[in-house]
Amino acid sequence: MTRNTKKQKNALPVFIFIAIEILLYLVYMYMDIMLASGNISANSTLAAVIGSGVLSPTYIKYYSIILCLLISVIYYYKNKSDDSINAYTLLAAAMFFTAISDYFLLLKNDVIVPGLISFCIVHAIYLFVITCKDIKMTGIYTGIRVLAAIIIAVILKASGIIKYSNDSSLNSVLFLVLLYGISFVWNVGLLFLKAVNNRALLKSGGTQSSPNKKKDIETQICTFPHPIMFLIGLILFLLCDINVLLFNLSSYINVSSQMYAVLQIASTVLMWAFYLPSQVLIVLSVLL
Repeated sequence: MTRNTKKQKNALPVFIFIAIEILLYLVYMYMDIMLASGNISANSTLAAVIGSGVLSPTYIKYYSIILCLLISVIYYYKNKSDDSINAYTLLAAAMFFTAISDYFLLLKNDVIVPGLISFCIVHAIYLFVITCKDIKMTGIYTGIRVLAAIIIAVILKASGIIKYSNDSSLNSVLFLVLLYGISFVWNVGLLFLKAVNNRALLKSGGTQSSPNKKKDIETQICTFPHPIMFLIGLILFLLCDINVLLFNLSSYINVSSQMYAVLQIASTVLMWAFYLPSQVLIVLSVLL
């Protein structure tokens, strides 16, 4: 088998993956837009499909995430090595916990805490990637994140900005949302700084006199072969979560206006307009 033939064979699953994801994306986006516009007749075929359960936009969205997990696992088994925590291992782990999160937050949307915990694990994995598999730095950053989430939660509750509740589960949700948000912004910011730094190192060529220059460049590249694609995926992921926050804002602070009502409707469409592309790009940042 020639090198080009092998490369084409390895690329075929990725091509099929992208094609199916585009199809699923177009289908559920059409359904979401029609639902948001309120232009679906109760007796129409589309209404029947949406109400069918397994063909509803909710399930189609979950199928798209399961497909991300499936392709990640396939490439994990195809690229096993002595390094048990290579890029394919970390990708498969991240997609596994992403699928768990979406199961609770998408299909079982009344069970929030397990979904948030699982997404916090996802961002811990991404932090491990961004720190170039540095366990010590990952632990330090995680500790700072947890402490920051606790402090901010206490301040928000004490200031009265957040609606007071004696429900311990709501307090847990508040802490996990803060931890998740801090972790997310931290990861995006850290990866952005590393990407800029890496670009500067690579552009410098042979002008640096440091004997460790080559090693420094290698450590900046980290585990994911395409860090810029990974960064774009995380930014789209963040845009999705901004819309999730807008949609759920009224549960935590007093928001009542016509503009917010419009934003809330728009956010129902924009969440997954950003989310699936983000997950596909994160997957492709390893597979391509």
